[in-house]
Amino acid sequence: MTARTNGKMGMRQQAEDPAAMLAIGTTNPTNLLQPQDVFAEKLFRVTKSDHLTELKEKLKRIYSFANSQLPDQSIFFRKEHDKKLNKMELPTTAHFQGCIFVGVVPNMLMKKRHFHLTEETLGAHPEFLDRELPSLDARIDMVATDMPKLAQSAAAKAIAEWGRPATDITHLVFSTYSALQAPSADLKLATLLSLRTTLCRTYENHFKVRQCQYFSRITGYKHALVEFWLRLNMTLEEQRHKELKEDHMSLHTMQVLKTSWTIEKHGSEVFTHELFEGFQNELLADRDHCLVEMMSRDGGVKTTTICDGYKKLRFKMNGQIDFFNLQPDLLFIFFPVTAAQNQSLDLHRHHPGDDMRADGKPHAVCVPYPAQGHATPMMKLAKVLHSRGFHVTFVYTEHNHRRLVRSRGAGAVAGLPGFRFATIPDGLPPSDPDATQDQASICHSTTTTCLPHLKSLLGGLNNSAAGTGTPPVTCVVADSIMSFAVDAAAELGVPCALFWTASACGYMGYYNFQFLVDHGLTPLKGEEQLTNGYLDTPVTNALGMTKHMRLRDFPSFVRTTDRDDILLNFMIHELERASRADAVIVNTFDEMEQPALDAMRATLAPPVYTIGPLNFVVEQLVPDGGDGSASLAAIRPSLWREDRSCLEWLRGREPRSVVYVNFGSITTMTSQELVEFAWGLANCGCDFLWIVRNDLVKGNAAMLPLEFLEATKGRCFLASWCEQEAVLRNEAVGAFLTHYGWNSMMEGLSAGLPMLGWPFFAEQQTNCRYACVEWGVGMEVGDDVRREVVEERIREVMGGGEVGREMRRKAMEWKEIAVRATTRPGGRSLANLELLLKNTVGSSFSRRGANRSSARD
Repeated sequence: MTARTNGKMGMRQQAEDPAAMLAIGTTNPTNLLQPQDVFAEKLFRVTKSDHLTELKEKLKRIYSFANSQLPDQSIFFRKEHDKKLNKMELPTTAHFQGCIFVGVVPNMLMKKRHFHLTEETLGAHPEFLDRELPSLDARIDMVATDMPKLAQSAAAKAIAEWGRPATDITHLVFSTYSALQAPSADLKLATLLSLRTTLCRTYENHFKVRQCQYFSRITGYKHALVEFWLRLNMTLEEQRHKELKEDHMSLHTMQVLKTSWTIEKHGSEVFTHELFEGFQNELLADRDHCLVEMMSRDGGVKTTTICDGYKKLRFKMNGQIDFFNLQPDLLFIFFPVTAAQNQSLDLHRHHPGDDMRADGKPHAVCVPYPAQGHATPMMKLAKVLHSRGFHVTFVYTEHNHRRLVRSRGAGAVAGLPGFRFATIPDGLPPSDPDATQDQASICHSTTTTCLPHLKSLLGGLNNSAAGTGTPPVTCVVADSIMSFAVDAAAELGVPCALFWTASACGYMGYYNFQFLVDHGLTPLKGEEQLTNGYLDTPVTNALGMTKHMRLRDFPSFVRTTDRDDILLNFMIHELERASRADAVIVNTFDEMEQPALDAMRATLAPPVYTIGPLNFVVEQLVPDGGDGSASLAAIRPSLWREDRSCLEWLRGREPRSVVYVNFGSITTMTSQELVEFAWGLANCGCDFLWIVRNDLVKGNAAMLPLEFLEATKGRCFLASWCEQEAVLRNEAVGAFLTHYGWNSMMEGLSAGLPMLGWPFFAEQQTNCRYACVEWGVGMEVGDDVRREVVEERIREVMGGGEVGREMRRKAMEWKEIAVRATTRPGGRSLANLELLLKNTVGSSFSRRGANRSSARD
């Protein structure tokens, strides 16, 4: 066929006029059940349930009533209040083999029933009647064979009505919910109808769509077979864990009831949590649509007058039981209410919000891990929640609460209306009030001692709610490595979102710990492997990680020789528990960490919401108090006293001329390493602002040589701590010498600054690798600090050479992407924040109402 004729055929197949419905064909299975009064007998006989005589009689009564003669003028109110349907549908419930069926029985419409299954079929397939036997394959085979035949029957009727030959059909659209088979149902139908071979077929399989959405997380054209196999195993394990979690919730926790109705209580006893939520939503929607106006009793008959939500339609209902306490053997007779009667009705309406607190304000309890780098992003998130109408309780450990008061005064924890502070003990003995606690000790202690204290705090907040005017707790937002908060929230019956305050690539670095252990890469065989090049071993197949990873680029806890290392096992344990949360929040943006985020979403059961960089989100949403009111922005979580004089020092200096140096809140170094950094900075020729904490040097005060101070006089400013975001935003700063902590990286990129650094702890090594290799904004000083290397790296970043220009360009590019994600309409981080508020932390109050459940023993 030439291109020309092919083109003409394509033109002929294109529609030249608007589409019109030319014919409709329908069909049904041939197995017909008629009349309807035999339905109950046959149903119980073929399912071998004749011994359930009470249930059978109840079903007979329901169908007998459904087919009885009722007034023709009866009206059933649907949500479209202006639609009057010439039928009536009565809500009913019926038990059968331990299940509850909730539905509607249409009056005088159910004349016959068509079944595909016959008694012969059920006899040939006993597995259809036994829940313990597998039957899916047999059902799928049956559907794959008979579904195209039913479609053929219906299509043949439509084609006959159309009046043209089937060969004139150019397009076939086949839509089904049945499982995918080969050959597909549309091809089978085309063959049965003898349609042309050039037919354009569209097959819409909704089952396939759902499956593709599920398995798309583990498939990709770049995945090696080993990676696919690992992803598949993890996905199946995730699904198993999800089902076990749902089973546990259904068996050991109580459903949250929002009404006092018998039907809702009954549903809570027989439905799983997932099914009950849908049932309850429908029940409440109907409740809020149909409102009770008046009730009266005449002898043994109660009359209830009901109207729709717009008071345009009313009817009276006479019955022997309450309308909302429906039972299977109910009997109601409806009478239309005339317009004259409507005028005299005394309205006593039930409003949809009556079951909730009058203020309707959600209450979030924020629980950060007790370290500066974790409290800072949690405080930003807490401010965002408060700005969106939440009452916030921010929980410090008693040690960090004392540090905060010591550094910033008692006003730092005074709070604001709707933003309060609380404390829990961390289980550790008193320590240096001006230093960060030992991380291994605090990890172990919070895991083993903090749960009962948090439970007590949450219970106390709820118990005092009525007397103080504080709303009851509606959600918990906890640091991801404070996962015991999930248990505390579950006991209270509220959702818990875990906040991963580090990078997504850092998360996957921790996630792969078990992979590294299983492959013998960690723990190390001896201390010599720290320095003999072993850490440079490539690890190219770690899930969700760049192919440029080396063993040294994984979080620092892999550098242990002890399989029982506290921090190594703590992180494995905490990440295993992350799937128990209702949501996981990450301070990053999708465009920057898409592969790692894809892996997180594939391995975590709850949804993952990226809402960063949070510093931009806070600038957008949190008021600065410029109107003279108390400023939420003034609440700061800094555990060190901030020196603001460094901002004065920066004023008037040349743009992009200053190197800002800060190694974070946890990094420590030797005195020799401090000296090497000092002389590298002194020799680079640039002005620099250096944050030198009192505890920066291990075991000693941080003392710099007098010669260094003399050599850098006038171009160096030293401070013990500062307001870092304000410094980084200052136009005088041109580069950031950092530890590659995630908060610092987000703040540095938000300022469009290139970075060089010396990673020290946790996932800082991973962040460094990504900054240097994947994102193009970083350089590394190296583990062995030498002044010559420090000087050379600073000159490269600050100079006018190609390397420095490219790093600055990439940094500004990432800044623009971050701005779009957090401040522009349609930004993904802002959209994710809205979804988080709607689906998890912000929806719990309206979803759960004032009644909350506790976990059962």
